[in-house]
Amino acid sequence: MKHKISDCSNDGDTQCGDCIAGKASMGGAVSECTRCDGPGEYSEPQASVCRIAPAGYKPTETGHSLKTGIEICPKNTFSIGAADKFTECADGGHSNPGESSCEKCSTGKYFQEDENECKPCPKNTFSISGAADIDGCEDCSAGGHSQPGSGYCDQCLTGKFYDEPSNDCKLCPAGTYTATGGVGLDDCKACEIGFYSSDLGSSNCLMCSPGKYTNKEQTACLLCPAGKISGVAVSECTLCEIGKFAEREGNVECEFCNDEEVLGGSTTAGNATVSRSGCICNKSKFENNETATCEKVMEGVREDKASMNVTTLDLMPGFWRTSAESFEVQYCMGEHHCKGGVINDPESLREDGYEGSLYEVYEEGFAAVHSGADLVCNECTGSATQTIAIGFSIIGVIISGVVFWCCRSARWEGSIEERALRASGDLERQSSRARGMSESAREKIEGVTAFIDNAQPYFKILLAYFQVAGGMSSTSRFRFPPMLTSFMNFVKNVLSLDVFSLMPLGRLTFNSNFHYNMLAYTFVPFSIGVLMVVALNVLKRRSSDALKQLANKIFGTFPALSFVILPSISIKVFSNFACHEFDGGYESYLKVEYIIDCDGIEHKVFSVYAFTCVAVFPIRTPLMYFLLLRRERDLLDPRQENFSFQLGSNEEGLKKALEERAKLEETNPSVKRLEFLYKNYEPMNYNFEVFETLRKLILTGGLILMKLETGAQIIAAMLMCLGTMRVYAAEKPFIHHKIDRLSEAAQWQLFFVMFSDLALRVNLDGERLQDRKFFDLMMLIIQFLAPAVMLINKLMKWKVWN
Repeated sequence: MKHKISDCSNDGDTQCGDCIAGKASMGGAVSECTRCDGPGEYSEPQASVCRIAPAGYKPTETGHSLKTGIEICPKNTFSIGAADKFTECADGGHSNPGESSCEKCSTGKYFQEDENECKPCPKNTFSISGAADIDGCEDCSAGGHSQPGSGYCDQCLTGKFYDEPSNDCKLCPAGTYTATGGVGLDDCKACEIGFYSSDLGSSNCLMCSPGKYTNKEQTACLLCPAGKISGVAVSECTLCEIGKFAEREGNVECEFCNDEEVLGGSTTAGNATVSRSGCICNKSKFENNETATCEKVMEGVREDKASMNVTTLDLMPGFWRTSAESFEVQYCMGEHHCKGGVINDPESLREDGYEGSLYEVYEEGFAAVHSGADLVCNECTGSATQTIAIGFSIIGVIISGVVFWCCRSARWEGSIEERALRASGDLERQSSRARGMSESAREKIEGVTAFIDNAQPYFKILLAYFQVAGGMSSTSRFRFPPMLTSFMNFVKNVLSLDVFSLMPLGRLTFNSNFHYNMLAYTFVPFSIGVLMVVALNVLKRRSSDALKQLANKIFGTFPALSFVILPSISIKVFSNFACHEFDGGYESYLKVEYIIDCDGIEHKVFSVYAFTCVAVFPIRTPLMYFLLLRRERDLLDPRQENFSFQLGSNEEGLKKALEERAKLEETNPSVKRLEFLYKNYEPMNYNFEVFETLRKLILTGGLILMKLETGAQIIAAMLMCLGTMRVYAAEKPFIHHKIDRLSEAAQWQLFFVMFSDLALRVNLDGERLQDRKFFDLMMLIIQFLAPAVMLINKLMKWKVWN
């Protein structure tokens, strides 16, 4: 259609033009085109009227908002016509292009465009009112599930999961859980570390409490075993560290071994100790069950072992104790008497052949040689009585042979001389020869006598030394090196006439022991003394000078005999009172022979006898020395100090006093019988033998009676030795100063012997066997220095004299 562009002129010409798209003339003569702007209206160019967009379409707008055409509705939209816009399909609706309405899939389905049909929503999704496409199928919420084409989801309860084969909700296994329900078994989650679920269908896991841990399946909390601990929520327990332990099960912390309530100073052998019994003491310590502490092991216990208690103490060879509960470790009398080890039975520690509390005596079937630490038990292979008989027979044969040879030689020499002289008929020559022989014999006898007299003080000093040193090694439990101990005991037994200790006699009689030995050893000199007293009383009643001289000689033998045997007898007598209490007085045995029970009747009886012997020997002998010498003091010391003052010289005073004493001896024969006691001393020191006797008694029997440990006995003996050295140095009691020096040297020698005991106790002899043997040898050589010097000196004098 056209419309008028300008008014008609007078000539009647009117101009008309075409309406553009989007406008219409609307019929008739109009001066302008009308815009098609009604709902759904549009127009094409030269349109006389506006058109209405049909269903499935809508007007197309161009510039200036002119609706110049129509366009088809796109997919999933529609138009019923006469509308300017498409209408979107409602939820779940769908349409093809150009549709006037939407279609909708039914519940649980979605529209599949390429197939142009509704399809069921997949498993575990749903659509309440149908979906336009697959994206419109909503996923089930956590724990929900559905079959394909479902309009809703089924929900498993907490602790359950959906089992597709059975199309049912099932319980989650123990050890897993689900808080919302699950669509499959995989949704049943394993419990976290330290948590567990013991029941099926758990909605949550429980936390393990302290002292527990979860098992591998996390289905239960188990108690931590002994030796381990835990805090909260753990899957495994922690081991107790070294030095700690945990008893019982379910521990939350470990206890310290080093605690006064457990075992002070202890530790453990490793980790995970399960009880306080696993608390052990380190090496060189043992568990004292009375104080609940670890203490230093006693001397004699091995220090290279840990975990020892009082019942498992491992003893070194040479040590012993009464029982497995005893805290007292004792020296065996000799190292070779006990083999050491852990005590099962006291008998398990002893070597074969030994018995007694410290295995210092020999058992039946064995014979003893020596005594004390030097005791050796040899198995008997023959008759002890036969051994004695053979021994004494040999000694008797030797003595008889010597006597017979001397007599035979004298007789043979006399007969030769007599026959020769008779053959010559020269009686004068015979007489002269006899006088010459008599003079020569007298000179030799006098020479031998002089040598013996000169050697007497040396012999007395050496004998006194070995009596004291040997007594220490055999009775006071002093520890000397092996070779030195053997040498000391041998010399002491020989010089003290204790020959029975040198012979392997065994037990000669039933119950033979120290008591009977003491009885025999004391009864014999006691009997001899009684006989001597009887003989003296008988001889005194005679008027003969010869008998009186014999009585003086008999009396004179008493000091010499007592000098020799007194220390040994005193040792045996005093040893009867030295008992050793074990384990706080539980048992008490005689130190010198630990098989004798000090509480027994036999020992009490012999103790009474020993008291008598103390009065007779250790007390009576020095007292008698003192009284006898004191009674003759004016004759024995003719005022030596006065002579020294008058003559202005100690040497001249001594010489003068000796001359006067010799004169007094000639006029008083009864004095000379005491010469063994005073002969070697200066006149003013005539009673020094009393001091010397007391010194020997104190250093032998006196040490036995001291209620001191061996170490204290050593110190006491060394102090006594230093004291006597000071006395000898100050007094210089002997006539000859060289004897004074020898006596001081003997005291130093004794001091070094005691020092060797201390050296052994602190291992100064060295760790190596070679060092110990060298130390032993050096100490043994020291014992020969004084005798060697004395012997060389006397041999040189003898050579010069000859």
